[in-house]
Amino acid sequence: MRTLRFFPGLAFALGLIALAVLVATPAFAVGDDTGSTGSVTITKHANEAAKAFAKQDYATAKYEYRQAIGLSPTTIEFYFGLYDTCVQAKDWPEVAFALEKIFELDPSKKKLLGAQYGEALYHCKRYEEAVPVLKQALKDADLPQPKMALTVPIPSVPAETPVKAAPTTTPQTIASADTTGQAPVQVAVGTNNAVAATTPLFNKEPVAPLNINEGTLGGFSKSFENACHSECIVIAEYRGYEDNGDITFNHPPRANYHITKILKGPPLNKDMPIRYEFHDRAKCEMPSGWKFGADKMPEKGSQWIIFIQNAVPRDRMFDTFQGAYGRQPATEENLNKVYGLLEASSNR
Repeated sequence: MRTLRFFPGLAFALGLIALAVLVATPAFAVGDDTGSTGSVTITKHANEAAKAFAKQDYATAKYEYRQAIGLSPTTIEFYFGLYDTCVQAKDWPEVAFALEKIFELDPSKKKLLGAQYGEALYHCKRYEEAVPVLKQALKDADLPQPKMALTVPIPSVPAETPVKAAPTTTPQTIASADTTGQAPVQVAVGTNNAVAATTPLFNKEPVAPLNINEGTLGGFSKSFENACHSECIVIAEYRGYEDNGDITFNHPPRANYHITKILKGPPLNKDMPIRYEFHDRAKCEMPSGWKFGADKMPEKGSQWIIFIQNAVPRDRMFDTFQGAYGRQPATEENLNKVYGLLEASSNR
C-alpha cells in the first residue's frame, strides 16, 4: 500500500513537468547519425544499430548499441542511442540505465534530462527515487536550456566496406598472446577532437594463452586464418563450469557458454557446452605444479570468440579448434581479424 501514497502526487508532478519541458524535450535522431570512434568493429555495431532503429526493430538496435557500449563504454553517443531506442520500446529499466550512464559521463545533462529520468524511475516503480528527481526537474524546467550538440558525422567506415585485419605490431591494440589479463585497448573517440580512451575490455584467459603464429599439429597451424576454417564460429559469454570433483589437466571440465552472436555456421542452441581443455593439442605436457582451481577458468560474464571445428558435440560437449587455442578473448583486435578473414573468404 505504500506505493499508492506516492501515486497521486507523482502523477501530478509528471503532468506539471510535461507542460514545463514540452518545448525543450530533446530529439536525438539516432536513426540518422551514429557516433564515429575510428574503430571498424565499433562502427559496424553503431551502423547496424542505426539501421535497425530506422526499421523500428528496437530489439536489434538495443542489442547492437549494447555491443558498441561494451567495446567503447565511454562513448556517450551510444548511451543516447540506447536511451532513444528503449524509450520507443518502452523498456524503462534500460532507459534509466542509459540516462544514469549519460549523467556519469556528463553531469551537465542532469538538468536537461532530469524529467526523462524521473519518468523512467516512475515506470520502473522506483517511486521514492522518482519524487525528488521530478521535483528537481520541475525547478530546472524554469532555467534556460543549454543547446545539445549530439549530431555527429556518419561513421567514415560503412558496414559493408571490407574489413582489413588489424596489424599485430600496433602498440595501441591488444595482442592476443598478452597474458596480463588487463590489456587496454585505445579507441579514438570523435572526429574533430580525438580522445584516446584506454579501457580494459575483457579479462584474458588465466591459463597460458597461445601465440597465434606458433605451434602446429599436423597440417593445422595455430592461426586465425586456420581457425576461421572451423565449421562454426560464435561470440559467447562465459557462464561457469560443472565441477564433478574429477577435474585434472587432461580431464577438463564442461564449461557453459551462452551464444550472443553466430559469426559462421548453422543455428545452434544459445547454451553451448564446451570441453574446456587447458592446453593446445600440440603441447599436452602438464606444467610443473599445475593444480586445478577456479583461477584456471575465465571470469564469469567475459566475452569470447569460440572456434568450433565440427559443429557436432562429443559426449555432450563441443570441441574447440586446437583445444585451448579455439577460445580467444572477444577483443576489438581479435574481432577485427575474424571479421576481415570471414569477409575475405566470402568474397572469393
